[in-house]
This record gives sequence, structure tokens and C-alpha cells, in this order.
Amino acid sequence: MEMPDQLQLPCTLWKVACLALSGPVQTGVLSHLPIHEGDLLSEDLLRQSVEAVKAFDPRLDVMVNRVPPREAYLKFPAPIRERLLRSGLPPEGHSVNFTIFDPAAIPQRVRLESRDVAAMLVRRVEPVHDGALSGAVQLSVVIGKDGGVLEVNPISGPETLVQRAVEAVRQWQYRPIRLNGIRREVVTVVAVEFP
Repeated sequence: MEMPDQLQLPCTLWKVACLALSGPVQTGVLSHLPIHEGDLLSEDLLRQSVEAVKAFDPRLDVMVNRVPPREAYLKFPAPIRERLLRSGLPPEGHSVNFTIFDPAAIPQRVRLESRDVAAMLVRRVEPVHDGALSGAVQLSVVIGKDGGVLEVNPISGPETLVQRAVEAVRQWQYRPIRLNGIRREVVTVVAVEFP
């Protein structure tokens, strides 16, 4: 089960959702849940709900995520804000969503553009550079679910700079990247400049 850090229960359950489930599976699992939208979700009710999902189908998983506060909706770009507002504003105060999904139906590793991933970088280690040679090195990088760098493979760049770039990028740290609220491994390309 995926949960946000420091989840404070009890809190209001805003939405119960299903992701990557067929219609019959969705109907079946929802009918077994002891929770409903608008309920006050306690630790005991959360545990019972997870057990109900696992009893229905042990392959399914659950994710609980915080709902942004109402004022956050005003900061979204207009098309996204309008789509979100059609389903209504979240309740005042702390609330969460409860999502049931089939991990096998969701790709575990996704490819994202470097510009989309760059904003998630929280620690960047610069490569050792003696200034003798300048250039750029492009690397294929796999970012783990925890935000750590799992793999670094050279794509292009001067041979003498590639190893320095690889050693630096292996130490980079990203915020965990979530797609549809679920942590995913990410494949991207990064460029390391040697001025």
C-alpha cells in the first residue's frame, strides 16, 4: 500500500477511485469496501478497507494520497482546473483519496522528457572538472521509485568526460516521481555540461 508521509488519521475520505480495473472487477471490489466517499477514515477503517481489497483479489493494491487544499485548485492551469472543478471542490480541511489499482496493468517504468524530470531534482552533484576539455555529455538515466539514480548509461560526449559525468549523476537525488499518484521508475536523458 502506498501512503503519503505523515498521513494524519482520522480525516475525510474525498474520493474512492479505481485505476486500471475492468468494469466487473471495479464493481465487485467497490461493493466489498467498508468505506464510502465522505466517511471519516480512521486507521481501523483504513486497515479493514485494505483487507477487503486483498480478500477480493490479492493482486490488487491500494494507494492513499492527500487531496490538495481548496486554494491549490486556483493555481492549476485553466484547462486542468476546469476539469477538476467539474467533480467538485474537496471538503474544507484535511482529506484523502483512496485508489484501488492493479499493479500489473500499470507500467512500472515510464519514459519522461528531461525538462519534466529536471524540476524534480533535489540534489545535483557537479562532476570533477579540471578545465582541460569542454563539452557536453548526454546520459540515459533510470530514476528509482525512491528518487535515487539506479542506472546511468552514456549516449554521447567526449570519452574523457563521460566517466566523470556518470560518477556525478549516480549521486543525484530526485523527489519520487508519481504518475496518477503511483510512484514509478523513470527513464530520461540528462545533459552534463563541462564549460
